[in-house]
Amino acid sequence: MFSQFLKGYEDLRICENVTETIDTLKHIYHVQIENLRTIGQKNMSAYALMAVTYPLLSININNKFYASPVARPDLFEHYYMEECHRLTKIAPLYSTESRFAVSKSKHAIPLALVDEDLAYALTQEQMAFRKINILAIEAVEEEERRNCSNNIEDYVDTRPLMWFHPTRVDYSINRLKHYTGMSAEYLQDYIIFVNYQKYLRYFIEYAKQEISNGNFVDLIGPSDTSLIQNKMQVPANWNDSIALPQMPAYSLVLPNRQGITLVNIGVGASNAKTIADHLSVLRPKFAMMLGHCGGLLSDHAIGDYILGDQHLMIDFDNAHHVSVSCASYFNEIARCVVTGKKTHIGPVVSVCDRNWELHASKVHQSVRDFKAIGIDMESAMIVKVFEQFGVPSASFLCISDRPFHREIRLQKMAQNFYASKLEAHLIDALNMLRQFAMKTDLRTEGIHENSPLFR
Repeated sequence: MFSQFLKGYEDLRICENVTETIDTLKHIYHVQIENLRTIGQKNMSAYALMAVTYPLLSININNKFYASPVARPDLFEHYYMEECHRLTKIAPLYSTESRFAVSKSKHAIPLALVDEDLAYALTQEQMAFRKINILAIEAVEEEERRNCSNNIEDYVDTRPLMWFHPTRVDYSINRLKHYTGMSAEYLQDYIIFVNYQKYLRYFIEYAKQEISNGNFVDLIGPSDTSLIQNKMQVPANWNDSIALPQMPAYSLVLPNRQGITLVNIGVGASNAKTIADHLSVLRPKFAMMLGHCGGLLSDHAIGDYILGDQHLMIDFDNAHHVSVSCASYFNEIARCVVTGKKTHIGPVVSVCDRNWELHASKVHQSVRDFKAIGIDMESAMIVKVFEQFGVPSASFLCISDRPFHREIRLQKMAQNFYASKLEAHLIDALNMLRQFAMKTDLRTEGIHENSPLFR
């Protein structure tokens, strides 16, 4: 089967179990990366550089072939292992056996995404063959379908296996280091987004306590600096406004990336989309927007919590985008964690315009039509992007003002709110996220309905 399906692909190896498959993926990838670096160092011809390609993972379930080129099996080893085991568990739904194959794909690895120093050392003629074609990445799933189908006419039911083309994965990993200051291997599976660096103080205090209790391994910050290696003293660059990246990240680390990453995304839907697009390639298990919002109901009070169960985005032109639902099971757990604190569950409106109050009448009508109970700027975008890529997400907001009840958040009100509510808000979020992680692993409960396996 595989010998026909993968005719023309180099280094084809048939694997009978998941462990052998992942080990083979890692070996082929490592050899390819070493070849790429060797070629770059020797400054050989661009033609030779084109021979260095991503490995290809193929799975046959009842003559339905799933195939995708794969990036960074060293980084995604645990995730690929999980996904392959899940496929073997559901295989009886389709057939009595499943088999794996690994080979070299026909997709070149961009040298610039592996070693920028070597890439810049190439001549312009050589580099012309190694530039990153963004347009090709965008259309790669259809390209993969055509390539697979053309290899063998008898097996037309070929499907993509991964969410993203490996070049997109490598590109996003590069962007994540740029935006967060952190290498991808330290970014964890449970992510909290905040708007302000003010949260960091409380996150560090929490981390120190949890590390000393043995609940987490370390706290890693921008430039991959370690709290433990710094003798539990906060590294100077973590709060250096000049040295910090645009969206600094701080990770409470556990093995297999099962810990918690806090990312300060700043304010606005644009930043939220930028970071969510790139983080989605890491296949996190859950993402939470920990933000502040306007309370819209008469019984709301400043300091109350809002858990969004639906989200609506209003763009700069007052155009409305389809609302999306978040993980309802998370909201059930969240309500148990914050017992005794006034918590509301309902729709949340997010606006792109930071000065939406200057045309509040239009927004007010949208709020009424949507029956929203809260208004913020990032939640809808976070939930929309992650939902698109099959990653569960939610919003956990704290009411900081009541804009339609004449309680606008001015400077004094904002400072009082930060001083009195930030710490409790963060600690409640961390506790509910840990409870959620212990009680469920959404990625193993079945294949997401938007999975590439069912497109």
